[in-house]
Amino acid sequence: MSKYLRTHSTASEICLLIIVFFVPIAVFKQAYNYVFIKFVIAQAMVFYVILLWIYDRLFQCRGTARRAPTGFLGGLISALCVWCLISFFTAWNKFAGATELVNLFTYILLYFVVLETCKNRPAFLRICFAWFLATFIAEVPTLLNYFNISVIHNLPRLFGNPTFFAPYIVLCMPVILSFILYFSVDIIPRRRTSSLRGRQNLKLFFLVLCCILIVTGIISLYGLEARAAWIGFAFSIIFFVFIFTCFKWGPTKSFYLFIGMILLCVAVWQIKSESIMNAINEELIAGTIGIRKWIWLGSLKMFLASPFTGWGIGNFAIVYPQFRCPEYFLNPYSVNATQHVHCEALEIGCELGIVGLILIAGIIGNILFRGVNAARNTDDRLKKYLLIGFVSGIAGMLFENLGNVDLRFHSSGIFLWFALGCVSALSGWKTQNSPKENKFPARQTGQVKFKIPIIILCSMLFLFIFSYFSLRPLIAEVYFRKGVEYRNKKDWNKAINMYEKTVQFNRGHLKAYYRLAFAYAKIENIKDAFRVYYQLAELAPDYADIHYNLAKLHTITKDYEKAAEELAIAIRRNPYNDKALMSLGDVYEKLGELDLAAQQYKWVIKLKPKFGGAHNNLGNIYGMKGEWEWAIEEYKFALMLMPKALGVARNLGVAYCNKEEYREAKNIFEKILLIQPDNKQAKTYLEQINKVMSKQ
Repeated sequence: MSKYLRTHSTASEICLLIIVFFVPIAVFKQAYNYVFIKFVIAQAMVFYVILLWIYDRLFQCRGTARRAPTGFLGGLISALCVWCLISFFTAWNKFAGATELVNLFTYILLYFVVLETCKNRPAFLRICFAWFLATFIAEVPTLLNYFNISVIHNLPRLFGNPTFFAPYIVLCMPVILSFILYFSVDIIPRRRTSSLRGRQNLKLFFLVLCCILIVTGIISLYGLEARAAWIGFAFSIIFFVFIFTCFKWGPTKSFYLFIGMILLCVAVWQIKSESIMNAINEELIAGTIGIRKWIWLGSLKMFLASPFTGWGIGNFAIVYPQFRCPEYFLNPYSVNATQHVHCEALEIGCELGIVGLILIAGIIGNILFRGVNAARNTDDRLKKYLLIGFVSGIAGMLFENLGNVDLRFHSSGIFLWFALGCVSALSGWKTQNSPKENKFPARQTGQVKFKIPIIILCSMLFLFIFSYFSLRPLIAEVYFRKGVEYRNKKDWNKAINMYEKTVQFNRGHLKAYYRLAFAYAKIENIKDAFRVYYQLAELAPDYADIHYNLAKLHTITKDYEKAAEELAIAIRRNPYNDKALMSLGDVYEKLGELDLAAQQYKWVIKLKPKFGGAHNNLGNIYGMKGEWEWAIEEYKFALMLMPKALGVARNLGVAYCNKEEYREAKNIFEKILLIQPDNKQAKTYLEQINKVMSKQ
C-alpha cells in the first residue's frame, strides 16, 4: 500500500511540475501570443490528478486520509461552487457562463492539487525550483531580444502581451526574496566544520541564482512597460517588509514604520505633485486611466442594477453595453467591444453580485490570514519566510488587479490559485512529518460497489469537459487566428472558411460571428451576412457595431426604414459615433426626411467641426430645399477642409449656378478643369455658363 501511495504522490507531483514549468513558457505557434494553451496544459494535469484521487479512494484507500480544507474555509469553497452553478443557470449567455464556470472550477481543483502535493519540504522545494527555472527561461531570451542581442533568430516574445506576464513576475519576486533572506542568514560567517562547508557552498550557489533571478525579474518589469505591475510590485515589497518587521519588532513599531512610509509618500507627492497631477489629467482626458474611469462608471451602474445576484458568471461583456457611459467613446483608446472591467473586484461584483464577491473575498482572506498566523507561530525559518513571500506576492497581485485585468487571463489566474494552495500547504507543515491515523475505519474492497463504472463515468465526464471546454475552444482560436490572417490579405473566401470552423468548434465565439458576417458582406453574400448577424444578436444583442453593420446591409437592400431603426439603436448606445450619425443622415435623406437628415449632419459638425463630409452633406440638404445661400456656405467650409475634393467643388459650382452667381461658378469649374482636364461634368457646366453669360 505504501508503495502505491508513493507512486500516487509522485504522479501528482509530476503533474504539478508540468504545470508550473510549462505554463509560464508555453507558446503555441498557430495561436501565437495567445495564452489559451497554458490553461489546456494545466487543466489536463489537474483532471489527471483528480482521477488518480478518485481511483485511490475507490480501490486503494484503507488507512490514509486526504487533507482538505474543512470547517469555515471548506464551507466557503462549497458555497462558491454552488453559487457559481446557480449563476450559470440564470445567466443570459450560457456559452460564456459555461467557459468561465469551468475556468473557476479548474482553478479550485488546482488549489486542492497543490494542497495535496506540497505536503512536505522536498516536494515543495522541487516545485519551486521548476517554477523559478521556467521563469528564468521565459525571461532571459525575451530580455536578449529586448536589448537587440539576437542569440536565436526569430525567437518569439515569450512575454506576449505584458498583461499576461507582468503580474506573474509580481507574484514571483517576494517568494524569491524569501529564499534570498533564508540563504543569506544561513551563510553568515560562523565556525564551520568540514561537513558543513559543502552545505554552505551549496546554499551560496542557490543564493547567487536567486539574486540573478530577482535582477532579471526587475529588468523584465522594466522591459514590459506595465505601469500597473510596478505598482503591484511596490505594494508587495512594502507588504513583505511590513509583515516581516511586525513579526520582528511587534505591531507598535511596525505601525510607526507604516506611518513613516505614508509620510514619505506624502513628501514625494508634495515635491512632484504638479507634474504628477498634470500626467494624471492628461491620462484622464486621452489615456488609459481615462478609459478605466468610464469603464468603471459604466460597470458600477451595471453592478447597482443587480447588486446581490449579479448578471451571471462570464456575462460581463454581453450585458455591459447597456450601461456603458457614452463619454467613453470620446477617448482615443476606446474600442467598440469592452471585454473586462479592468478591476477584478468590480467584475466579480457585476457577474456574481455581492454574494459571490463576499465568498471569493472570504476564501482568499481566510487563506491569507491563516498563512500570516502560521508564519507568526512557527519556528521554522524557511516556512516563515516562504509564507511571508507568498502572502506578499498574492497581496501585490490582488492590489494590481484593482486597476487591471490580469486575473482574467489564464496565466495569472492559474498562478494566483497555485499560490493560494502553496500558502495553505505551508500553513499545514508540521515540524515532524508523521502520518496521521485515519479517523475512519478501513474499507474492504468489496464494500465499494460499482467501482469500475464509477471510474469510467468520471473519466468520461472529465474527458467531455476537457474536450468541450478546453480543446475545442483552443482549436477554434487557431482557426480564428488563421481567419484573421486571411482577412488581412483580403482573401475573404478563405477567411470565411476559417471563421465558420471557429464557430463550429466554439459556438460562443462572438468575434468570429462578427467577422464572419462582415466577410459575407464583403463578398456581397447579403443573405448569409444577415443570418450570421442575427445569430450574433441572439448571443449578444449589443455587441460591438452589430447594429451599424445591420443598417448597412438594410441600406444595400434598400430597406431604409429598418436601416434607420438599427442606426437609431447604434446611436443610442454611442451618440458620438460619427459614422452612424452620417449614415442615419443619408438614410433620412433617401426617405425624404430632409429636416431629420439635417439634424444628424449638424450634430456631426458639432462633434467634429472639421468633418468636411458632414458640411458637404448638409450643403446637399440645403440645396434640395432650395436654400442655396446656406448651401454655398456649407460647401465653402467643406472645400476649405478638403481642398482636393473635386466633388465638393462641383457642388459649390452648381450652387452658384442655381443662385445665378455665374462668375463665381465659372471660376470654380475652371479650377476643376485645371486639375482634371477630362472632367465632363465641369466642361458641360462651363459651356452652359458661357452661353448664359454671353446672352447677358
